[in-house]
Amino acid sequence: MSFLYPLGFLGLLAIPVLILIYIIKNKYTEQVVASTYLWTLSERFLKRKNPVNKITGIISLILQILAVTAISFAIAHPVFTMRGAAEDYCFVLDGSGSMNIEDGGKTRLENGISRIRQEIKGSVEGSSYTIVYTGDYAAVVCEKTQDKTLALKTLDEIEPCYTATDPADALKIVQAYFDQTPSMKIFLYTDKAYDVTENVTVVNLSSREKNYALADVDYVIKNGGAEVTGTAFSYESNANLTVEVYCDDQKTPASSVALQVEQLVGAPFTLTVGSTDFASLRVRIAQSDALALDNEVVLYKPLGDVSFRTLIVSKDEIYLKAALSSMGIQYTLVDPEQYRNQENEQGGYGLYIFNGYAPKVLPRDGAVWFINPPDNTPRAGFTVLNRETLASAGKMVYSTSSSTRVRKLLENVVVADDMYVKSYARCGFDRDFTSLLSYDGNPLLFVGSNDYGNREAVFAFGLGEGDFAMSANLVILVRNLIGYTFPAMIDGTKYTCGDVAVINVMKNATSIKVETPSGKQEFLDSGVTAVEYTLKEVGVYTFTQNTGATQQPSAKIYCELAGDERMPSQTAIAYVVGGEAVKAHRDGVYTDLLYLFIFLAAVIIADWMVYCYEQYQLR
Repeated sequence: MSFLYPLGFLGLLAIPVLILIYIIKNKYTEQVVASTYLWTLSERFLKRKNPVNKITGIISLILQILAVTAISFAIAHPVFTMRGAAEDYCFVLDGSGSMNIEDGGKTRLENGISRIRQEIKGSVEGSSYTIVYTGDYAAVVCEKTQDKTLALKTLDEIEPCYTATDPADALKIVQAYFDQTPSMKIFLYTDKAYDVTENVTVVNLSSREKNYALADVDYVIKNGGAEVTGTAFSYESNANLTVEVYCDDQKTPASSVALQVEQLVGAPFTLTVGSTDFASLRVRIAQSDALALDNEVVLYKPLGDVSFRTLIVSKDEIYLKAALSSMGIQYTLVDPEQYRNQENEQGGYGLYIFNGYAPKVLPRDGAVWFINPPDNTPRAGFTVLNRETLASAGKMVYSTSSSTRVRKLLENVVVADDMYVKSYARCGFDRDFTSLLSYDGNPLLFVGSNDYGNREAVFAFGLGEGDFAMSANLVILVRNLIGYTFPAMIDGTKYTCGDVAVINVMKNATSIKVETPSGKQEFLDSGVTAVEYTLKEVGVYTFTQNTGATQQPSAKIYCELAGDERMPSQTAIAYVVGGEAVKAHRDGVYTDLLYLFIFLAAVIIADWMVYCYEQYQLR
């Protein structure tokens, strides 16, 4: 036995003080009686009938000494060591989307937390507790603490997640702990069925609850309306389901279909909406189940202006005109000399394309593309240093960067096609640009923004000076660059939990507010051209940008539950913690002073009873 606060025994110094007070205390009291004869008779009676009266004083002293001793003992806080009675625990809690399935009014995640709580409360004091939570990512939320209160508090702070999680990440963490402590007892609380385990006790929280889901829901505009398609699933049994579609939250009797769904097979469906005048379509399963998160999908119309007004300033550019025409983009072609004479009168375009020409003043009201830019390009963020002419055609190389912008701009580009250039302009940069195509380390196609904050794309070579213009990649790149130049606020309207959405920052935006499905609000950086945002909840996200306009640009997207989380009872890969377990225990402790305080209360009550009895007898 040891004591946390040994100085508490200084309270025992009160015992000699109590004894001294008992010795010098006046044991006689002044009483008024009618005669000494009556007092003598009463005294004889009291001695004969109440023999304990003589020892009440000493009993009170003993009780007071016991109370002081108990108080000092409690203040010193004794710790009783229990040899080899405690354990090292590691609890792994699955936080994937399927753990939100309800069972008896509580989710599987809540049931898992409750089971861990019971395990901790029932363990011997002195045990250590490590908690690994696999939510959006595997994380150690509590590490080798012997404080039960802290471990239980950590469980209270765990929040549900909706993404698909990789058990391998948590397994690496657990393996490291097991290597350090081979006697550690490992528990995995999950709703997945692991067919092979080693050194792990799997607690399956699945009760095969009823679960339906929608998958692959989408729509196309067809015959003056919208045709909605998808598949309905039932994972635990066959079911008769009704799928409904709401057009801007309004449902018509014709917009539903009854399905006979075979377990795990799925039933495809088609619903028709007789109008294209809608902002959203909400598709849902009418029947309820244990997981409502995958019973509904909201489809929004893509955002973005398709009526691009484009001005091409060029002698003639057949390649670029063909690429724009293939996309249905209307353009106006102006000779450089004509533009120079009427430069102050030109305006009102969303995109200005200058081929081999640079204006005196860069347009402020639209995006700008430069093709084979001259030396005197004003306020464009780049400078033409010199022009390079190659002795033989040089092979151009696409960027291998994994950044979201590069991946988006090179989407569907056939990078395996070899393309060559004969001459190009070597450029220096005044600000950051993203390079998409280069030769010998010199950027040939790059994007960014100019001094006025407008988006900019630069081809540092003539399209006819090589075989690039004859490649199908030209049309693909022009299409991607148009998407970059005229960005919708959101590139897509339907995502899966865990995906990263790219929010294009609108011109003059000073802030970007995000409202999550749970009602939380976040603010994103508006000082860049595009910002990435990870979607972690199921439901509708609303993005609003403050541009100073009366009506703020706003966009909504729907984030659905990952497909792997809709059928959580499927057998997963093995969960094996390698190594040989060692049967070893740590020393437990006992620090519960409840019984000591009960004894102390009993002593104090007894002392008061003796005192009251003594006072009564002296009346």
